[in-house]
Amino acid sequence: NITDTGSLITLGSNTVVSGELNVKTDKVQIDQDGTYGSGYGVVGFGGKANGSNRIFGNTGTGDGLFLASATGRGIFFRVNGGSADNVAFNSNGSSTFNGTVNVNNAGSDKKMSFDRTGGKGISIEHDSSGIYFYNETDSSIMFRMYNAGDIQTSGEVEGGSLDINGNADISGTTAIGGNTLINAQLA
Repeated sequence: NITDTGSLITLGSNTVVSGELNVKTDKVQIDQDGTYGSGYGVVGFGGKANGSNRIFGNTGTGDGLFLASATGRGIFFRVNGGSADNVAFNSNGSSTFNGTVNVNNAGSDKKMSFDRTGGKGISIEHDSSGIYFYNETDSSIMFRMYNAGDIQTSGEVEGGSLDINGNADISGTTAIGGNTLINAQLA
């Protein structure tokens, strides 16, 4: 059953629409995307092109699904019926996670990667023996923390001080400069 009262159309149960369905109101629009055209469908909130809050995607398998916020706005996730933002992707490109971020086994050592123009690629990696910082450009481990509590570093330790509580196994050349105070008997 279809009832048309001029400003409102009521559809009965089991209504089938064949072909395209375009819904255009001042609140929600279902149509082709206003930026990318007929190859993309969109659900727009107040608009259906760049600059508006919308969900759009390729009508085939040639591209993905996109969640876009209005110009100058972020995307926010709220869970468990709450009113607080649990995850925020801010308009400046930063992200905020309110809670624990779990990085599960992705089938490889690399868990996070950091790339910077003009800098070297650095990743945080984890294998069965511990966690480590890896210089992807030079293919070398920079710093490692073993599961048993030991640490390993390559290169120089610079800064104010280095405290070693316990035994130190130092191999290679050791250079000590400045004022050196040894509070133990050397064997």
